[in-house]
Amino acid sequence: MVDEGETAQGTVRIADDGPSIPKTEIDVLLEDVETSSTFHGTSVGLWVMQWCVESLGGELTFEENSPRGNVVSISLPKVSEPPTDDG
Repeated sequence: MVDEGETAQGTVRIADDGPSIPKTEIDVLLEDVETSSTFHGTSVGLWVMQWCVESLGGELTFEENSPRGNVVSISLPKVSEPPTDDG
């Protein structure tokens, strides 16, 4: 049961054993770090994921996977009532 004022969350964790996500890319996504016009990330996938999760009121977190890799967690608020098929 969730206390009043607390939002229930659903979380998905994705783990891999690939190369680590560079700390500079994670910092730019999560810490509102300014970048120069010459900064280039390795892809736009993380940016799109961060934007989508934030727009839904959720949180995106990153951890290292031992001994190698990454764990990315996406936490989103649970919907209190399922959508209806009125339409």
